[in-house]
Amino acid sequence: MIIDNIDKKRKASAKAHQKAVFMMLLLWHLLLPIVGEIEIIHFVYAKPKSTQGQIVFVRKSNGIWIMDADGKNEKQLTNEKDWNPSWSSDGKQIAFSRDIGDDRRIYIIDADGSNIKQLTEGSYDDYPSWLPDKNRIGFTREVWEQNNGNWEQKSGDIFIIDSDGSNLQKLTESPPFFGCDAHWSPNGKEIVYFILSLSNPNQIWIMDADGKNQKMLNNWGQNPAWSPDGEKIAFGSEKDGMNMGGTFDIYIMDADGSNVKIITAPGISTEDQPVWSPDGAKIAFASNQDGNWEIYTMDTNADNMQQLTNTPSIEMQPDWTSFSYVVKPIGKLNSTWGNMKIKSNK
Repeated sequence: MIIDNIDKKRKASAKAHQKAVFMMLLLWHLLLPIVGEIEIIHFVYAKPKSTQGQIVFVRKSNGIWIMDADGKNEKQLTNEKDWNPSWSSDGKQIAFSRDIGDDRRIYIIDADGSNIKQLTEGSYDDYPSWLPDKNRIGFTREVWEQNNGNWEQKSGDIFIIDSDGSNLQKLTESPPFFGCDAHWSPNGKEIVYFILSLSNPNQIWIMDADGKNQKMLNNWGQNPAWSPDGEKIAFGSEKDGMNMGGTFDIYIMDADGSNVKIITAPGISTEDQPVWSPDGAKIAFASNQDGNWEIYTMDTNADNMQQLTNTPSIEMQPDWTSFSYVVKPIGKLNSTWGNMKIKSNK
């Protein structure tokens, strides 16, 4: 009984303390503008842009665009010949490649379209992909030479560079194999990529993050993408579409290359360039099933397919970032739910 009484007194005291704090903050809000020594405390709230994040994609010859995961609120970020956009893991920046004459170079840009920065120069650099640490970007560097008037690829290797353009590191050595489109596992320990072949089907390979222990996972695939939990890999392949004129379909396999399963039904259209939703429940991809290349989403079993874009242009190469909050209260203060700011006028 004594313990119960003590507990009740403690709870009553805690409630009284909370009430006192609330009244104090209310008085500050009312009186401080008169005193003029400290700016009013702003309690700000966050309004979600989308309940499923955002998708960045290429609109051919018209730059990099972003949209909500339901296809709404499109926004153009660039207006050049840009390709292969990739979100940073925090959703704040996008890496992409840009055609500069006969070369292709890696750039990064803030998610609102500001602060564009060139990272590489003088090479054919493509397929940028952020590492999980948000500070480094992987990409493919191709070297081409002319032979009797024809361009021939001499090498195609995977590199890493810091997001400020420093510390360039080469991970692979070609030929005979030309590595393309490298993607780091969510834990940063492995890299999945595909081997480009002009005479045979492309192949999905995997290696350690330092470039060692390279091994093939699938002998007929391209454009691999890790699931958010790192347990599965989605990719495109024409293996089951060869009798349909070489059309591609979406496949999923375990991260060790086992349990390969076709997701989309082989037909006269192509479905390729898959990427996972942040929760792993959906896949975004590019398809020409309506006669033009557009961006679609579907469940991982191909149910609930939804077309997101519908223009005369060509939309392709989607990437999906996780859900985030954005806040823009009075002034230039940016914050997330529950944050508050006190600024001194001294």
